[in-house]
Amino acid sequence: MKKSLFVVLISVLLLLAVVFVPVQERQAEAQTEDGSSSSLVYVNQTTQSPAIPEVPVGMAAGNSVAEAKLWPKQDASLGFSGGGIVASVSVKEGDFVHKGDVLAEIKGSENYRQQYAEAELNLAAAKDELKALNDNYPIEQAETLRKLVEARKTLDEANKDFADYDTPSFRTRLDNANKAYTDKWEDVKDALDLVEKVSELETGSSRKRKVEDDYKKTQQDYEKLKRDYNLLLNNKDAAQAAVQAAEAEIANLERELEELADGPKASKLEVVNQKIAAAEAQKSAAEKNIEQLQIIAPFDGTIVSLDLTEGELVPAGQPVIVIADDSAQVLKTVDLSETDIAGIRTDSRVRVVFDAYPNNEIYGTVTKITNWSEKYLGDVVFPVEITLDSNNLPLLWGMTASVYF
Repeated sequence: MKKSLFVVLISVLLLLAVVFVPVQERQAEAQTEDGSSSSLVYVNQTTQSPAIPEVPVGMAAGNSVAEAKLWPKQDASLGFSGGGIVASVSVKEGDFVHKGDVLAEIKGSENYRQQYAEAELNLAAAKDELKALNDNYPIEQAETLRKLVEARKTLDEANKDFADYDTPSFRTRLDNANKAYTDKWEDVKDALDLVEKVSELETGSSRKRKVEDDYKKTQQDYEKLKRDYNLLLNNKDAAQAAVQAAEAEIANLERELEELADGPKASKLEVVNQKIAAAEAQKSAAEKNIEQLQIIAPFDGTIVSLDLTEGELVPAGQPVIVIADDSAQVLKTVDLSETDIAGIRTDSRVRVVFDAYPNNEIYGTVTKITNWSEKYLGDVVFPVEITLDSNNLPLLWGMTASVYF
């Protein structure tokens, strides 16, 4: 028993000797130049310090660390705007597609395609009509000018013709003709009175026959005088109307010529532009109806998920295709608080360590700092997007990383 205690005592003394000697050596090294000693914390030399990651030149080691997840540059879950039976599926998982490609379509687009085709024809015809208006405008302008010259000649001739009726002698002639037929009307009334007086005489009576013949002749003379007066009046009115018509034609042609001063007539342009607008509206409506029956790629990307087969019935709005643009991968932080975000700027360099690859470090650049907050585990956080430098790590969506700012 005493022997055992002795052995233990010797072992403790040896251990103290091992520890005490290095500590004294380090205490001696800690003396300052003026002979005073510094208050250092001493660590056993047998303990190794952890490795410190290298930081690129010009980049601070960072005071903030955030959790982040890896996402593609952009992604989208797509579905049909309107429900129906799937007519065709043009892609499969893994296919690369371009923006605007039709990925799938449901039945019912045939009528809309016909409307679209008709609208395109109407639009083309209206645009051709507009081009013809613009092309023919100089010809129409020249033709209008020619008609104006002719109308002015016609007005000169009409004024000459009307001049014969706009004289004192013609007015006197017209007044005399008017008086002659109105006076004759009195004779007609007198003759008619005589006819009524002899009406009771026998039919073969010579007096009755003479009175009736006189009445007929007086009536005929009256009708002739009336026609003569009306002919004079009509000739005057016709000559005056010819002047007025020529003046109106000149005014109309001058207005047309003014309208043609800077291009085709506004009235014709308005009609053609209305046709173009109607065709474009018809085309747009048909296009929207077709799009409701299609799924169209919103950007260049890869089909990641496809839950769709031809012939199945799908409801409106149900996501059936997932597309992603994995041309670049973006880290998005999830837990940066408002105090952490204060010292971060766009273009700041960061160090990144993925949980899946703890022994590998890569670097990146802050490319976006959101200006709105989100909630994460009850805390207010501000997401930050980071674009990674080129690297050879087999990174996958959703991988978690620690970001050192």
